[in-house]
Amino acid sequence: MKCAFHPLFSEEYQQAQHKFLVAVESMEPNNLVVCGPRSCQWVEGECPGSCSLAILLQTSPYHVDSLLQLSDACRFQEDQEMARDLIERAPYSMKCAFHPLFSLTSGTHRLDYRRPENRSFYLALYKQMSFLEKRGCPCTVLDFCKLILR
Repeated sequence: MKCAFHPLFSEEYQQAQHKFLVAVESMEPNNLVVCGPRSCQWVEGECPGSCSLAILLQTSPYHVDSLLQLSDACRFQEDQEMARDLIERAPYSMKCAFHPLFSLTSGTHRLDYRRPENRSFYLALYKQMSFLEKRGCPCTVLDFCKLILR
């Protein structure tokens, strides 16, 4: 019998998620940029505050949805190294939050994709597979596929 798990988020994480959704729903491009000296209007080495996701990532460095969104922004700016680093942080942060009895590789536990809070995990694994494929690791990509499809 398979046992389905789903994350329970702390109040701080829920606040970070709300800030993320506000930044994305604003549809303001400045809210979705990677904050850096070349990508926004820095004043004396400081961001003026228009880069909401970058600021959110500074206060919540392992917020999964922000990591995924900023990874896409880096990829569009052709900063593949930073994009890969952000993607690698996302599954790690979720793995650290798993219940001690949860084992994704055993086949007896699963994260149901139909639950919205689990989708970020699957999206992070899929994006990590893409980066692994570009690095020439087909066996590892196959293992990730098996993990996702289990």
